Amino acid sequence: MSERQGHGQGLSEHELSEIRMLIEERTGICFDESRERFFSTRVREHLRAKGMERGTELLRLMRKSNVEYEGLLERLLTQETSFFRYPGVYEAFEKRVLPEAAHQEILEESRTLRIWSAGCSTGEEPYSIGITIADSLSFADSWNVEILATDVGRLALKHAERGIYKGRSIGSVSERQLATHFAEVSGGYEVSRG
Repeated sequence: MSERQGHGQGLSEHELSEIRMLIEERTGICFDESRERFFSTRVREHLRAKGMERGTELLRLMRKSNVEYEGLLERLLTQETSFFRYPGVYEAFEKRVLPEAAHQEILEESRTLRIWSAGCSTGEEPYSIGITIADSLSFADSWNVEILATDVGRLALKHAERGIYKGRSIGSVSERQLATHFAEVSGGYEVSRG
């Protein structure tokens, strides 16, 4: 696709491809042809926001500076999330996965449950997992529960570390869960750490 076919002035197909490969090399995230329009739109938005006229400028800065690279990465990552975003998943986790894990752990007498929340964005998913475990297993406090939450977006992880949420993000949290697992703070609700 040429510049005139929709990538915008100053951004060639070759430059887009180089940017795409650089992101894939550093993160493992692949933006394939099915996401080409989304990818090129977000890269053009980033160029405009930074006052750059050419994709070569962006490439040069991305290779030199983690700040520039991470800025574009944050723009490319979809970070729309909320607590208990997919209710059916949490229901299956509570009703099927946890009882089976509890049964196996009791038999083995290990009392450790490890869960990895990959691509956790701003943290609602791993906190939802923790709340589900705390609410579902009557003996959860006697277990060592470890939830590893990872994401390639550093700003999202910083938000997750703060653990303060408001608005749509907590829309699916019940009143009981809000009272049990959160503390009201200025600007929203903070996840209880205990």
